[in-house]
Amino acid sequence: MSILKTGVSVLMALLLTAGFSNRVISEETAGYYFNQGNTHYKQRLYDQAISDYSKAIEIEPNLAGAYNNRGYAYYSKGLYDQAISDYNKAIGINPVYAGAYNNRGNAYAGKGLQDQAISDYNKAIEINPSYAEAYCNRGAVYYNKGLYDKAISDYDKAIEINPKLAEAYYYRGYAHYNKGEYTKAAEDEQKAQDLGFQIDPGFLDSLHKNLKKGE
Repeated sequence: MSILKTGVSVLMALLLTAGFSNRVISEETAGYYFNQGNTHYKQRLYDQAISDYSKAIEIEPNLAGAYNNRGYAYYSKGLYDQAISDYNKAIGINPVYAGAYNNRGNAYAGKGLQDQAISDYNKAIEINPSYAEAYCNRGAVYYNKGLYDKAISDYDKAIEINPKLAEAYYYRGYAHYNKGEYTKAAEDEQKAQDLGFQIDPGFLDSLHKNLKKGE
């Protein structure tokens, strides 16, 4: 049975710096609002973050990172359409912005548009073949489509790129569980816990019961 319905692995790309050093004063002002937006976002003050990113965009309309991050804030508020609109603008400014494709994929997944999400993750991976989070996110969508082997393949790749990506072990464990591969699932969930990931106790209880049945 499928006991996980995740939509996305919630692995987003927040741009932390837009390279404002050694630039003109007006763009330094944009950089100030951009950085303020990041600070407010980390504090989960999403409305303030959106306001800050909007001011940065008003000052510097071609600041792709500000559109991306504002989209990130909209996504965090569950406003997927607004998020997608901002990611579209970021990609329009920078067509090889892998993080914006990944984030737009998450927004599409949040709306249940799984094929569009996969297409965006594919593009993010095409631009950056070492994008572990994009593999993990695509794996989550494959999982939700019931394509467990494809999901596991993506989680395998994410772990190969970043062996410390706890989410990849966690979600791969769920995929193994749904295939009846309880020993592999237990190994993955243990690894996720070792990396500090909090596992649903109900799932662990179900997993351990199934392991005992196989003994």
